Amino acid sequence: MNERTLPQLVADYLSLQGHETVVVTDGPGDGGRDIHSQNSGSNFLTQCKYHAALKKTVSSKEISELPMAMVKLGIKQGLFVTNSKISPQAKREFIDNYPGLTLSFIDGLTLARIVLDSAILRALWVSGTSASEVNRAVSFVVIARDMLLDRPIRLRESSEYATEIRQLIENANLELQISAGTACSLESMPKYAPPARRTISEFGNHISGLGIVVRGPSVLQSLDRIIDQVQRAIAASLGQNTHVAVRTARPSLIPLGGPHAGAVISFDTAMPSTLRCGPGSAVESEHEYLWPGDRWHAPQRLSGSIAHAVGWFNPKLNAILDINLPHRMDADTRSREDLFDEDRIRWCIDSLFILAPPERVQLNEHQGGPPLPPSLNISWPDGRIIAAWLHPYLVSNFVSLSIEPDVEEADEDPFALHIETFKEAIRNISNWCSATPDIELVPSEKARHMLAAVGFHLLPSTPFMAFRSIDLLRGALPSPFSTQQRELFFSICWWLPPQARTINEALTFLRTNYSSEDVTYQIDSNPNRKPGSYIICKVQGPTGRPECSTREMLDSWEPNLTAHTERIESLFREGGFVATRDSERYWSEELFVDFSLA
Repeated sequence: MNERTLPQLVADYLSLQGHETVVVTDGPGDGGRDIHSQNSGSNFLTQCKYHAALKKTVSSKEISELPMAMVKLGIKQGLFVTNSKISPQAKREFIDNYPGLTLSFIDGLTLARIVLDSAILRALWVSGTSASEVNRAVSFVVIARDMLLDRPIRLRESSEYATEIRQLIENANLELQISAGTACSLESMPKYAPPARRTISEFGNHISGLGIVVRGPSVLQSLDRIIDQVQRAIAASLGQNTHVAVRTARPSLIPLGGPHAGAVISFDTAMPSTLRCGPGSAVESEHEYLWPGDRWHAPQRLSGSIAHAVGWFNPKLNAILDINLPHRMDADTRSREDLFDEDRIRWCIDSLFILAPPERVQLNEHQGGPPLPPSLNISWPDGRIIAAWLHPYLVSNFVSLSIEPDVEEADEDPFALHIETFKEAIRNISNWCSATPDIELVPSEKARHMLAAVGFHLLPSTPFMAFRSIDLLRGALPSPFSTQQRELFFSICWWLPPQARTINEALTFLRTNYSSEDVTYQIDSNPNRKPGSYIICKVQGPTGRPECSTREMLDSWEPNLTAHTERIESLFREGGFVATRDSERYWSEELFVDFSLA
């Protein structure tokens, strides 16, 4: 190698490690070059020290140039790289003498191992027993989606945005090739969400879009910037007329010389990104578009056991935000749901449905009631109730039968051991129905329609899949995400210590004096905590449209939420109740959710 190729190799290595805006500059001293980059949003400084004599050892003075430069520039993270050796004393002084800095080093032997262990670096730099840089190209495919119509947009190589892309790439001294109708595998676009109705651009396991190929020696270090510029140019142009999402597939690297010339190497660690834009709005990432904004703090603990309670906290409003994110099903998911519906119909047939006076079903077995309480009670307009004993597969989330096996193998059906128990219970309940005069058996098909008439759907038919806040927080949403019916819900908690009037009186007072379809109340009394109870007020917020970001929805709805909160707070005072608004304490002490407010 030489003093020019060493920093170029290190710049490639940093790019593959996720560093952004990697720029090589002249460094202090002979044979030294600096590399400035961004690592997880923070400035990062790398110094490369080349020695023609590989057996020469880097001195303490040479290695100390990096931390001195970091202190001068106010940079906290640094890396020292050499193609030769570093003495043990220099290593100790490098690590021990600068406790306020995060420092690391790579010597020649370690660098060789890094290159040989990386398929990309090996293809770009190794030729026989020597290291020499080869020219390279990077290719990726871009697609666009009209999010109002939920259909693909055909990207053209002769459009206005293509002209802008060419100008941007030429300014970076790189070569560009644009090809419309370029196909890529869906494996290169993980978490891809196809439109509700596919077009000819999607076929089998492939999708076609605008193919981008960029050539040049520094293309690897500029890759993130190139992808972002391409996406932004397309989104800004198309977003003038409609709400659009622009998504890229994983890029691939193509060495143009050396023993690996022509090989296509996928960046498997790179995650595709999506940008969104609409008329009158700026280009932003899909994550920014769905995220509530800086005023809402995300939880630090994302346990599955509290998935139902996970949301964002706003200290100013003292409220918790939960987002319901329905997403339109694609044809493949809809087909799988149709197959699953066939199973659900069979489970309905195996279930038992009756119409009975409420008091009859509420009695226990010794008082003339059923041998087993029903798993479902729904009021019917004539005063009777529809009671059901549902198959465990159908309502595994709320079935009243004891169906949890004592010992469960990893791949064992948790209900299989109890299906016979369920069938035996149904036989006993059927015998009870036959011997009880005021019980009317209802066929399963008729029962499904009766339940649907009163708003309870055993076989829900919906074109949407349901996602929640925890899916957004974990980055588990498909993309491009269709937000046709995005819903915002707020929870505000009041702590009521023991007082002359009971918690139930407080709840009745609120419901009597402030009744709204958008506001519901519930009590949480935990006997294990200190005396007192919480009243949780849940407020349904706005339903979003694709052209409106979550942040914009919250900004416009905040006055409404404030009005709800102030009205409830005044009611507590009017009713003579002592109540303290303290949503954060409820979430932290009862649900162990940490918002880590700084």
